[in-house]
Amino acid sequence: MRKILNLVLVICLIVPLSIPLIENAAIANSETFSSLDSDVSLGELLINNEFDDSEDAGTFAYMWENGQKPVNWDLRNWTNSGGANPQAKLIQDQEKNMVQIDLNKTVGFFQYYNSIPVNPNSIYHFNAKVKTKDIQTPHSSKNAVTLRVEQLKDSTVLARNDLAFIKNHSGESDWVNLSGSITTRSDTNHVRVILITGQVSAGNGSTGTIWVDSLSMKPEVVSLESITLAPESLAIPKGATAELSYTLNPKNATFQDLEWSSSNEAVASVENGKVTGLSGGDVIISVSSKNDPSINATSTVTIFEGDIPVKGISLNHSQVRLNEGKGTILTPTISPSYASNHQVVWSSSNENIVKVNGGVIQALQPGNAVITATTVDGNHQAFTAIVVDQYEEDEYDQMRKKWANYIIQNTYIDLANPLIKQKIDKLSEDAKVLWANMNKSADRKYIWENASSNTNSADVTTSFRNLKTLTSAYATEGSELQGNPDLLKDIIKSLDWMVENRYNGNHYNNWWDWQIGSPQLLNDITAVLYEYLSDEQLVEYMNSIKTYVPRPTHYYGVGGATWIVEATGANLVDLTKVAAVQGIISKEKARVISGRDHFPMIEIKKSGTGNGLYSDGSFVDHSNIAYTGTYGVVLLGSMVDMIYLLDNSSFTLNEEDLNNIYDMILNAFQPVIYRGLMMDMVNGRAISRGNVQDIGHGVGAMERIIQYMEFAPKEYKSKFESMVKYWISSNDSVNMIERFSRIPVITMANKIINDSSIQPRGELIGHYNFANMDRVVHRRPGYVFGISMYSNRIGAYEGNMNGENTKGFYTGSGMTYLYNNDLQQYSGDFWPTVDSYRLPGTTVDATKQLPVGAGTGKTSPQSWVGGSTIEGLYGTNGMFLDQSIYGVTLKGKKSWFMFDNEIIALGSGIQSNDGRPIETIVENRKLLDSGNNALYVDHQKMSSNLGWTEEKIGVNWSHLSGNAKGSDIGYYFPEKTEVKFQREARTGSWKDINTTGSEQLITRNYMKMSINHGVNPSNGSYSYVILPNKSKEETAKYSENPDIKILANNEKVQAVKEKKLNIMGVNFWENEKITIDKLTSYQKASVMFKEIPGKMIEIAVSDPTHKQDFIEIELDYNIKSSIFVDPRIQIQKISPAKTKLLIDVKGAMGQSITAEFSLNNKPLD
Repeated sequence: MRKILNLVLVICLIVPLSIPLIENAAIANSETFSSLDSDVSLGELLINNEFDDSEDAGTFAYMWENGQKPVNWDLRNWTNSGGANPQAKLIQDQEKNMVQIDLNKTVGFFQYYNSIPVNPNSIYHFNAKVKTKDIQTPHSSKNAVTLRVEQLKDSTVLARNDLAFIKNHSGESDWVNLSGSITTRSDTNHVRVILITGQVSAGNGSTGTIWVDSLSMKPEVVSLESITLAPESLAIPKGATAELSYTLNPKNATFQDLEWSSSNEAVASVENGKVTGLSGGDVIISVSSKNDPSINATSTVTIFEGDIPVKGISLNHSQVRLNEGKGTILTPTISPSYASNHQVVWSSSNENIVKVNGGVIQALQPGNAVITATTVDGNHQAFTAIVVDQYEEDEYDQMRKKWANYIIQNTYIDLANPLIKQKIDKLSEDAKVLWANMNKSADRKYIWENASSNTNSADVTTSFRNLKTLTSAYATEGSELQGNPDLLKDIIKSLDWMVENRYNGNHYNNWWDWQIGSPQLLNDITAVLYEYLSDEQLVEYMNSIKTYVPRPTHYYGVGGATWIVEATGANLVDLTKVAAVQGIISKEKARVISGRDHFPMIEIKKSGTGNGLYSDGSFVDHSNIAYTGTYGVVLLGSMVDMIYLLDNSSFTLNEEDLNNIYDMILNAFQPVIYRGLMMDMVNGRAISRGNVQDIGHGVGAMERIIQYMEFAPKEYKSKFESMVKYWISSNDSVNMIERFSRIPVITMANKIINDSSIQPRGELIGHYNFANMDRVVHRRPGYVFGISMYSNRIGAYEGNMNGENTKGFYTGSGMTYLYNNDLQQYSGDFWPTVDSYRLPGTTVDATKQLPVGAGTGKTSPQSWVGGSTIEGLYGTNGMFLDQSIYGVTLKGKKSWFMFDNEIIALGSGIQSNDGRPIETIVENRKLLDSGNNALYVDHQKMSSNLGWTEEKIGVNWSHLSGNAKGSDIGYYFPEKTEVKFQREARTGSWKDINTTGSEQLITRNYMKMSINHGVNPSNGSYSYVILPNKSKEETAKYSENPDIKILANNEKVQAVKEKKLNIMGVNFWENEKITIDKLTSYQKASVMFKEIPGKMIEIAVSDPTHKQDFIEIELDYNIKSSIFVDPRIQIQKISPAKTKLLIDVKGAMGQSITAEFSLNNKPLD
């Protein structure tokens, strides 16, 4: 390939930024640059502007043919367009590369990878050489392609300049030049170059093809005329530094790079205007233009050696009036500024009235006092008169102090408790490291180097989070830094800097950091340090929050995006909390009321789809993702914060409304937590967070539940205590109390554990069909079985948001989970090492490799996903698998029948015509570190060597030894199936599935069992039975006399009978008359049926499609009378031996509708 012109010249100018684009943002941003390189500004500013060099497209490979894109160029899709992703490829024409982009109702951005540093008030010329074919947009402007230049100050968009357009047309055009020029504004320091397809609004994407030959940006040269330097003379002591400032004339000169020099490097050095005194003497500091050294300026600097005596001291206030309880900080000024000793001795004339510590003043009670600052030599003093006024606290003060105590937690600290002492010691150590690494320079551009970006909004939140850690260390009892006046001063100076330079109305990258992450932290810090902040600082801090959160009901696009979204769920909780706390600090009644009134008390969704808590315990967030374990916990936590904040105030929440929250804990959280582990099937993309895993999510939920015990009514509190005590005491794989982050929770948890009157709950037994989030939890003694599915209501998974869960493709495709005594199965680095294409329970086209993000958030074309439950203990579930969202033709009917000691999995109608083999993954279980868990197949012990693979024909049963006592698993194959067994070591890292994860390689061992349906199956099927916790002998015995009988396994119906329980489960897949045994359905339905021969029958019916009005069921029984009949069931006696049930399922949302009848007839065969 041809060498890129000016590459050597510009490599120092452009710094690549690898941060992926945040959803809805136009393009990526760059770091701040002060000036253009003088050589670069003579020519092309865009590296690889003719696309000669290519590279891997990384996260966005799915938009580029063969995953290759031009170096330094990116392609993005505006996700709200309603159109398809753009599809691009690099093509060669006459040995010249160009980019072809195919569009389908696409709002897309072909853009330079970074913003380009520019000079203010300067002229730049742009050109895009393009041609198009059949290009159309429905927008009224008819501008199908636009060359846009955005002007920025750092990362904030100042202006958008649309320079040229291509209108709608048919046929293929000639090559055209889209050209234009801009004059940068006085505050512009960067520009973005973007080729936009369509118009940035929903439904206005472009369709057609565009070819791009080159994109160019060149400056217009403006000559530098003069430089001035200030001050003209300067005196500093040896070892000190001072800054010289310069002015260029004209300010928009193209060549702005300068050369600095000292006439005597032994006396003083200079770097970019910063002069450092090295030894006594005089020097001339010179600055000149690199481009034309004849343009220069000088300053004379004198360096003093030895101690320079203090000649005076002053304080920033001569008199201060404070309310009792308030404080302030006095700042001394020593003259001359380069005096050798700046230390000061502080004293108060009346320490009963006012205390002083390192210049930090605390008003204790009404009265008068004088604060004296004395230089160390005792020769100079300065005075401040303090008047302390009596002050009566109002409700806002009480609520703010209450919130501050909630943040700092001193009332719960028991330094005799080793765990609490350890937590405080760690806080001290963390704070000392942060303080040591804090950038305290007067001209700082950041506070911490590892959070220095002015384009990555997460760094703003990180800086505030660090400041909160320092604030906690300053205020926490037992901390080494408690009450340290120098730390307090540095915290407040840093807060001032953040509000002036970062959290100042500008915004970029991710809305969450500006509107939730940062303001929550700033509120907390301000509440704790309130007494030491001036009225002006309080107003400035709180006004900055109001700028970003004008309404707690909405969040807003950032970085130039203009969208506005009505907040729901956890986001709404967080926004209302931000408003309420800020309102309390500012004493703004309307703001507190707004936060309270819009605070989303849990309302049970009884219809529809989307975000929220449903009556069956389902919790959905991000529109269609099962999220009990992540956003559900966030919601739970944010709600407890708000309840605490407003409790016992004039703004208190309605206690009756709180019962829904307590019921949510019992009905939504309790079933998906197993011995303290939050089941990963409700953790969404957070399964890719290696520092949390299922135990971390479970601990997070427990910590919040414990907090509710302070407010919950007695009947709820006792249940919570019993539940938490069981979780903590039943899991010996980790000390959960040690993982709690809040000291009050540690104290309360220890109290629960040590209170003999609180009995642990014991195992939770039951079958939970979460029909509104397509999840199933089957809880039996010794194990919990889970199924994760998706439908036209629920998305397949959430992945590649913020670079997380990049391989979660099939986690919602019928993946099954088995929790037992192997408590480390999913928390021991399962997700980065498991074969992400072959997850247990799934039927997959596993050899097709998917691009990152494929299928994320997408729903299935199929609605039949759900099941039925009987007696609250047993369940039948099914899923019409349709994998078309992944660009494959695989379909099939999958059912699970969950009884007392077994789970039966059936598959039928498995079809695909993509020319690849289809597999059903019976198991993919993580093994011991040795990998030698015993595997038996039909009494024969298999190889324990890693790397062993064998296909066995006619397998009747197999048995896998577990990783802990009580975690063995048996497998029974009713049809003597050909099964492939594979014992493998797999290596991966958390970074493989999360772009911010650890790169450390991890190896884990797995036993995989799979059934191969062959290439292009037309009607494949499978059947197998999982026997949790069964020994090898029990599994073999079960296979000889199984408790179950498969009644049907075809495309129309799947049915199983558990013979000992006399319970039958049936999934009817079609709207036609189908009979199984003595049960007939005329519509799609899931049914469970139990008979006590000759005495009674019980039936549970659901509509898994959520679409039907009625389901007709016929029972070939002579019913004597009704024991219980749901009001939605109409009964019609057809004959003495036949009864019809007409079941109204409108609005049932997948819920099982039940009836019980007494019999006159004979037992079921």
